[in-house]
Amino acid sequence: MLKGIVLIVLGLTSTVVLAFASHNSKSLVVRVLFWTGLLTTLGVIAYSGIETIRGDRNLQVLQEEIKPRHLTDRAKFIAFLKGYRRGPIEVRCSTEDVEARNFAVEIDNALKEAGWESRLNDHVILVPQPVGLIFWMHSVDSFLSMLVRCSKRLKP
Repeated sequence: MLKGIVLIVLGLTSTVVLAFASHNSKSLVVRVLFWTGLLTTLGVIAYSGIETIRGDRNLQVLQEEIKPRHLTDRAKFIAFLKGYRRGPIEVRCSTEDVEARNFAVEIDNALKEAGWESRLNDHVILVPQPVGLIFWMHSVDSFLSMLVRCSKRLKP
C-alpha cells in the first residue's frame, strides 16, 4: 500500500513539473516526456487500484479461513452427550487464545446443559501455544470411543 502511494505521489509530482516545463516549451522532446509521464502516472494509479482490490479479496479469503469455531448443531451435540454416563470433565484452554476460550465456553455450556459436571479452566498457561482445546474426562464409558465420536462432532 505504501509503495503504491509513494509511486502515485512521485508520478504526480513529475507530471506537474513536466507540465510546467512543456507549457512554455516548443520542444517536441519535452512534450513527449510530459505525455509519457502523464500516461505512466495513470498506469500507476490503475495498478494500485487493482492491487488494492486484490488485497481486499485476499483479506476476505483469509478472514473466512480463520473464522471462529462454533458448535454447528448444538442440539444434536447435546443429545449425543446425553447418551453417555456422565462424569466430571474439565475443558481447558490457554489464557492467550481468545478464540479457543470462546469455543471452550460454548462447549462447556453444552456439556452442562447435557447434565455433565463440567468445569472450564481458562487459567492455563501452555507453552508452546496449542491449537485447540484440551479435555480432561473421567467417564465409565470407553474414553477412546467417546473421544473419536466427539471429535467427529466438533469438526467445522
